[in-house]
Amino acid sequence: MRLEFTHSHIYPGATASLTGEQAELGERTTCLVELSDGGVLSTSWLIQGGEIMLFMPDYLTARGAKIPAKDWVLRKDLETGAWKAKSKVAV
Repeated sequence: MRLEFTHSHIYPGATASLTGEQAELGERTTCLVELSDGGVLSTSWLIQGGEIMLFMPDYLTARGAKIPAKDWVLRKDLETGAWKAKSKVAV
């Protein structure tokens, strides 16, 4: 599974497209996250109740900004079909 975000970091309201095979509900599995600056991270995710819980590690953007580890809840936007980051929890 791969999530492709439209920005170099994730924030509330950031959007992503989802490609590839999805895991079973409640099964935490590995996925790739691609950011708009070309960064690609291997991380994990979990689908529960129609939402994606994305577990992001610390990473650096292409410009060198340090982004701390966070867990994100993503919900599907029914109008656009994109997945939107709704909330985060500091790790």
